[in-house]
Amino acid sequence: MSTSAQNEFKADPASFRSNGTASHRSRAIRVLFVHRDAEVVDNCLQELKKARFVVGSDVVSTLSQCAEQLRSRSYDVVLAEYPSPSWKGPRALQLFHQTVQEIPLLVVTTAIRSESIAQLAAKGAFDYVEREHLAQLPMAVRRALNERELH
Repeated sequence: MSTSAQNEFKADPASFRSNGTASHRSRAIRVLFVHRDAEVVDNCLQELKKARFVVGSDVVSTLSQCAEQLRSRSYDVVLAEYPSPSWKGPRALQLFHQTVQEIPLLVVTTAIRSESIAQLAAKGAFDYVEREHLAQLPMAVRRALNERELH
């Protein structure tokens, strides 16, 4: 696993937060990746940093590891691989969403059909980003975080 995927905050994440979420300001976030491909995780981290996020992250590959991490730390967003060899199908996604509960769930996926996208939304994924279009990830993360703040 790459070093950048194991980033830790050097300061209190709250100290980075501003009253607004203006795009010209850095915003500290804590991300849990549920993904088996370190290169994709690194690419996601690069896109978030380009968008001026200060990112602390952890990486796990299974639902049970995810649940364990969520018990030991708090996260602003969960980025999950879908489909994943460790959990397939809508039922697994529903169970996964129950595990992350109040934390926005974003799915990083390969190109999928529109019916699958509808299933993801119905099963609780807040948003999705295709692997081939990771430049859209920061906007999806901002939407998820803003939606969470509104609730």
